[in-house]
Amino acid sequence: MANVVLHQWDISPYCRKVRKALRFKGIPYETVDYNGMRAPQAARLATSRKLPVLDWDGQRIADSSLICTFPDQHVGQRRTSASDPDMPEAARKKFAGVEAHLSRPRMLPGVLLRTRAHRGWLSIACPPA
Repeated sequence: MANVVLHQWDISPYCRKVRKALRFKGIPYETVDYNGMRAPQAARLATSRKLPVLDWDGQRIADSSLICTFPDQHVGQRRTSASDPDMPEAARKKFAGVEAHLSRPRMLPGVLLRTRAHRGWLSIACPPA
């Protein structure tokens, strides 16, 4: 089996997506966490300067969607993409929901803005995303 190392932050939803995909495919991997004082080192891992980053036998992949599809090309195991025609309908809907949730911009349900003119607080209700 390939030597697989996942460079991640514990709380990142994109890193969580990759961990779940690797577990789903049954691929053993090691994790390297970049929490706290190690965070500046994460920027040097890839040109995108973001995590997750996967090292697969010396090859480095730096996007969560690419990481999820990369093992399919090299191992030939189960896929984890909403566009996979062989995936059961229930699983396809679940992955489509996860991909949509991670790709849309996030808005808070209510935002407080301070205006300079009135020196007061103005509450603006934003529709849920």
